[in-house]
Amino acid sequence: MQTKLSRPYRLVADISAHGFGHLAQTACVLEALYDSDPSIDIIIRTGHSPETVRKFVTVPYRLAEMHPDTGMVMTGPSHVDLEATRAAFIGQHNNLEKIVQAEAERLFVLGPDLLLSNIPYTSLLAAGSAHIPAVAFCSLNWYDILRGYAGDDPRMAQVLEEMRIAYRSTRQFILPLPSMPTDWHPALSHVGPLCRKAKDCPRPACLPASTEKAVVLVALGGIDGEYDPASLPSLPDVRWVVASSGNLPARNDMVSLEQTGLGLLDLMPHGDAIITKSGYGTFVEAACHGTRVLFAERPDWPEAAYLEPWLMDHATAASIPQDVFYKGAFASALRTLLEHPASPPVEATGAVMAARVILDHLNTL
Repeated sequence: MQTKLSRPYRLVADISAHGFGHLAQTACVLEALYDSDPSIDIIIRTGHSPETVRKFVTVPYRLAEMHPDTGMVMTGPSHVDLEATRAAFIGQHNNLEKIVQAEAERLFVLGPDLLLSNIPYTSLLAAGSAHIPAVAFCSLNWYDILRGYAGDDPRMAQVLEEMRIAYRSTRQFILPLPSMPTDWHPALSHVGPLCRKAKDCPRPACLPASTEKAVVLVALGGIDGEYDPASLPSLPDVRWVVASSGNLPARNDMVSLEQTGLGLLDLMPHGDAIITKSGYGTFVEAACHGTRVLFAERPDWPEAAYLEPWLMDHATAASIPQDVFYKGAFASALRTLLEHPASPPVEATGAVMAARVILDHLNTL
């Protein structure tokens, strides 16, 4: 994509640290923006560590401080602590005016031409206060997610309305496939799937030859807790590669992601399947690399109603209940999945399409 900017512009990208999906989505859009015009000055604000950001974002950027994004409080990769979540949002909104004022001052000092949010909303209110144009983009938003869990709670009525006002204040809301409908926003822009591309890396020496055993990746996103890799079934024809921040059990059928020397994305083409929870990042990356998916259902997560049917339509995939996953009682489901040929890769068109929308906004400022 070649869409030169009319002058050098500064972009502040605010990225939720609720798992890795928001960072992965933003990273590929920032790459497309930079590829179009390297003069763009990118500032990233996120709760992720600098080391984590470097693993995802490959173009030049600077880091700056932001108010922490309040998302759902999790007790593990798939479970929301609803009471703690309610308390966090109510506490934030009781102090919302001061938060917005402080954020507006931070943004004023940074001096961006445009704020891009995936998907913090307090900084959107701050951008409005500082008269800075803003664009939101994500497959979800905290308003619809929180409404799905606590929409009938009268304590949350004002919180939800203030969130909705924040998101509606943006010039555009960019929705990548697959996404929640978000049809309450007045200016939606639909784009294709957002996915980073794996590098062409040699097969790690710690993995068996492709004809010997199936290589099955296990990754639950960027939220730890609850899951014990020791529960994975011992199968003579499977080698597990586990993305985990903890120690793995001493088993000769299991290696850590770190031992392979590759990141999860670059390992994807070497995997025969991946086991995960319902979530945008891993779903779309697997579909765009032709990797089979066995996923633990998330019937309470509002976004799942849109993610899971899309995956079933675009990849070789199967679902299992959460308790089956956590007990490791899915050997039969995995064998059945591996018997089916992997679907052809989905084309990841969303980054270029989203970048074009953002560039068009910049060029009209």
